[in-house]
Amino acid sequence: MLNNLMHILFVPEVTLAILAVACLMYGLFSKNNSFNKATNFATLSLLFVTVLIFFLTFLQILPYLIVFFLIHNLQNFLKF
Repeated sequence: MLNNLMHILFVPEVTLAILAVACLMYGLFSKNNSFNKATNFATLSLLFVTVLIFFLTFLQILPYLIVFFLIHNLQNFLKF
């Protein structure tokens, strides 16, 4: 169960949605200087999601992308 939960949390869209809701709640219930704190938290959240996308792209998806860009004889035939 925990392994499946980790796979769900590593999906960038889910992570961004959870961090956005957490950022909104933090900004809503913060008493002092809430705008700056929420802005910094949103920036860190976007940075975290960007790093997550970068590592997921180059660690998992890149070997599959190489297969899609191979040129076959059928592709050459359909281009002309």
